[in-house]
Amino acid sequence: MAGGMRIEQYELYDFLMDDSFRAGVENPDGPESIEWNLILEAYPGKKILAQEAALIIQSSQYQDLQFSEKETTALWREIRRDTYEAKQKKVESPVETSTIRWRWLLRAAIVFIPLFALILMLRFSEEASQAAEETSIVQVEKQTQDGQKLQITFSDGTQVKLNADTKLTYTDPFAPEQREVFLEGEAFFDVTPDPDRPFIVHTGNLSTKVLGTSFNIRTYPEEDAIQVAVVTGKVMVANNHTDSSLDDDHTVVLQPSEMATYDKRSLITRVASVNIDRITAWNQDILVFDNARFDEVVEQLERWYGVEFEILRQEPIKKGFDGSFQHKSLEHVLEGISYTSDFEYEIHGDTVFIR
Repeated sequence: MAGGMRIEQYELYDFLMDDSFRAGVENPDGPESIEWNLILEAYPGKKILAQEAALIIQSSQYQDLQFSEKETTALWREIRRDTYEAKQKKVESPVETSTIRWRWLLRAAIVFIPLFALILMLRFSEEASQAAEETSIVQVEKQTQDGQKLQITFSDGTQVKLNADTKLTYTDPFAPEQREVFLEGEAFFDVTPDPDRPFIVHTGNLSTKVLGTSFNIRTYPEEDAIQVAVVTGKVMVANNHTDSSLDDDHTVVLQPSEMATYDKRSLITRVASVNIDRITAWNQDILVFDNARFDEVVEQLERWYGVEFEILRQEPIKKGFDGSFQHKSLEHVLEGISYTSDFEYEIHGDTVFIR
């Protein structure tokens, strides 16, 4: 018996806190169960109370609880005190008093136990949900090689097309407060509107913020500039080098057909109107040269077709190149620009020799 108490003194609390009684309930074939059956046969007046205690112990709410001894004692002290006060106010027969007390205690247990169980379950559920969310977030990296392009569609419907030799890094899923990606190379973005979650593209010292629009970003490491050109909507561009945020007065807001060019050497951003169709022509598989130097032509052809150039001629080619080529072979493009610039070429596998 708990604490040397006699069975005649047992109430609901005492049954619930008695280790041997709980063991008998949890293992009906064990020695504790047999012992308690004999005891209750000798004290039939405690059978109903014992049955009520057994039902509570077998409930999932009770099994989920883990109270300290101090917390349990304090809880039941309050229950006992209220029961005693109620008994002092109204004198009833011993049978009625016992029945009322048992019912009151059982009601108290039914109220308190599920309440605490619910709190514990909610806390556990919240922690488990947070842990699951943390473990399910993954870092994703998409990369294209020379001669490749890649179309990506995010879970929010935003579409991104990567040009050749481009890397895009992001977390899946996006954070609840904003959608962030990191770009190296060139990409065309068609962002699904979401006023509550801005879309931010990080490119070196520039951060481009939109709520829903389409735009092009070019940020190859070997080039001297980062370019952000807007097709539809508005784009906010911030120079991170100046320690400015995306919400202060140092940002540049671009309208359609405007392009911000950030000079990596001077750290200055300039805005100008552009022919947006020529800027985004690559997205339609159109190769465009706009008064391009020969070294720029070579760099673009290497990316576009996945080849390497070997310049064997001594005399530099100084003339600028203009033109556009849609779905044309490398040989067709070289044939066109070699005729106007007076140079010869040979293609051997993945290498182009210029003479």
